[in-house]
Amino acid sequence: ERIWTELIGQEEKYGWKSGSLTGKNPLEALRLFKHLDLIDLLFSPENYELNSWNSEQCSSHHDLNIIDHTLEVFKELYINDYRNKKEYNPQDLAVRFLAVIYHDIGKCYPKFIQQHPDGIHLQYKEHEIGSADLAEAALSNKLNAPIEIKDRVVKLVRQHMRLHHLEDNPTNKALRHFVRDVGTDWEHSVDIAIADANGKINKVEGTHLKYEKYRERIRELLLEQGGETKPKRPINGHELMQLLNLTPGPILGKLFAALDEKLLEDPLMTKEAAFEYI
Repeated sequence: ERIWTELIGQEEKYGWKSGSLTGKNPLEALRLFKHLDLIDLLFSPENYELNSWNSEQCSSHHDLNIIDHTLEVFKELYINDYRNKKEYNPQDLAVRFLAVIYHDIGKCYPKFIQQHPDGIHLQYKEHEIGSADLAEAALSNKLNAPIEIKDRVVKLVRQHMRLHHLEDNPTNKALRHFVRDVGTDWEHSVDIAIADANGKINKVEGTHLKYEKYRERIRELLLEQGGETKPKRPINGHELMQLLNLTPGPILGKLFAALDEKLLEDPLMTKEAAFEYI
């Protein structure tokens, strides 16, 4: 029952008492957990038949096993924060570090492992979904994480492949879609994507530049949107019901869902244009 307190810490009378992952050297703490064979005990959810975190990925994209890749990603994130003199409160640190720890646990889940068409390698399509499900189970039932932190971690884990899957010059709509889905933690997601891309032995120099371009473009797009991660709707539910003589119900939700998609293309849509589109 003390795992969360020992890992993340707790608020005490004179301030925050750090845990091993929010203290002076979280990277060394995670390395020691691996050395002492505590990774499964601390982080794996119960009641799931999972392969070991020490499993080889056997992937053409990775040259490390799952736990060593996770440690390398953790190191990249930690070093980049130190290099860029970024400081975070304990809750944000917990979100960032736990998202990294859980981002690839889905690769331990046999239902998300497939044989590559080449007959030699493995592949892990949609492993991010498995990782998110396992992270939610572990954070809820083993670590007893606060709901807000759990929800943020699970969302980052579920979305951690989004930037990797974008084309080199994505549309504004694709970037707005990413930010809308990730929410206010989108910068954490960019940082994790950079660390994930570099979390290997044979990393490609300059990989981070692509993601930094995404970051700058997203900041520009958010300025257009007044800082909101979701484009603001130019009409409200009352106005829409009056326009179409509707009552609250599923149809209203579907219309707003369609409008939200359209706003990803035109976030500054006027009220008149929104009425016309609806």
